[in-house]
Amino acid sequence: MFYWLNCNIGYDGDIYVTIVLNGFIHSVMYTYYFVSMHTDKIWWKKHLTKCQLIQFICMLSQAGFLLHTKCKTFPKRVTELYLFYIFSLFVLFMQFYIRSYRGAAKKAKKA
Repeated sequence: MFYWLNCNIGYDGDIYVTIVLNGFIHSVMYTYYFVSMHTDKIWWKKHLTKCQLIQFICMLSQAGFLLHTKCKTFPKRVTELYLFYIFSLFVLFMQFYIRSYRGAAKKAKKA
């Protein structure tokens, strides 16, 4: 829905950051899914999650910049909604990262 809004309401250079970041991360993610069909030993799984978190930080920064500079290309409400949506994804992925990689590392040290 947000990408449809971006394309139909504010089609300019700002949209390409989101499209390029999202396209790159999804390409890597689908590569991971393909590789995981053939092996369980994937050393770069946690790095993929880190890249997704970095993507969200970049997108949050972009939305913050658009709100701070009072960009006229996008309606303020759309940018605020986008900021909230990306922030919710960031929180969910951060919880996953902490639970999967930080929590597992602490359990391994205790054992």
